[in-house]
Amino acid sequence: MLGADTIIAMITLNGNTYKLCLIDTNAASEMVKYPDPVFRHFDEAMKPNKYIPCFSVFTILELRHREDVYKRFLETFSILPCFVLKSLDQLFQDELNSYPDFTRVSPILVSSPGVLAPKNQKLADILNLAFSMPEIQELENKWNSGKNSTLDGILSHVKNYPPKGKKFTSEEIKSFVELAGFQQIAFRARNFAQQIIKGGNPVVVDSFPSIKMTALIVFYKFYTDQRRPLESDVFDIIIAATLPYVDVVVTEKHQAEVLKKVKQQDKFIENLEVLRLKDLQ
Repeated sequence: MLGADTIIAMITLNGNTYKLCLIDTNAASEMVKYPDPVFRHFDEAMKPNKYIPCFSVFTILELRHREDVYKRFLETFSILPCFVLKSLDQLFQDELNSYPDFTRVSPILVSSPGVLAPKNQKLADILNLAFSMPEIQELENKWNSGKNSTLDGILSHVKNYPPKGKKFTSEEIKSFVELAGFQQIAFRARNFAQQIIKGGNPVVVDSFPSIKMTALIVFYKFYTDQRRPLESDVFDIIIAATLPYVDVVVTEKHQAEVLKKVKQQDKFIENLEVLRLKDLQ
């Protein structure tokens, strides 16, 4: 196993402690399309006095492709306290600024207090305002149009890292994460990486849980599986960057299987509870 600390993701508000529950795109879509029984089961299992629903900004981008689904999403979750989580780029920057102590990083980008929110501060109000801004619209177009090229770039490296035997060993997986993780860190923060190395020290990939998480998801999705890649895989990988910073994730079957393998390989998300919608029934 890779050596790394686990993150205590729970948050305390007004003296009450809550667990952060990330709902991925597929799960969020199913909940709002089928409020009974899917959302009802979620609400019964993830009680509002114990859990706060969280969403990646990339889940919101995907839901916006379906106007009817997005409208139901806003109607459903604007009445509940919930968080929108930071993107991979934002988490990486926070990890960089706090290096090597990533435990100070907060994943929360936007908070909405739900039905008790003051005027214009419900989730629907916040998101409608954000996506009306030209700079946000430009970023949205950039993220959506770049999915295919990002996926092609990921897949182009698969053939460069075959297993030495019939299957990858734990040590080979560890080496992959160290290599891929360092490459991403150096690409994103070249001066930082150069300064660390010039000082005679290695860049500690474990101090960048968002980067390590995406590297492991890429590995188990494309290096060990022979599955056909999908365009949605890009956002799945990016959304996974938040997983070290939450307590629970509700996701689809394949991603749940991938996360099970990640947990067997590395203890940094050993406390993450991985659920599928049917587990909530």
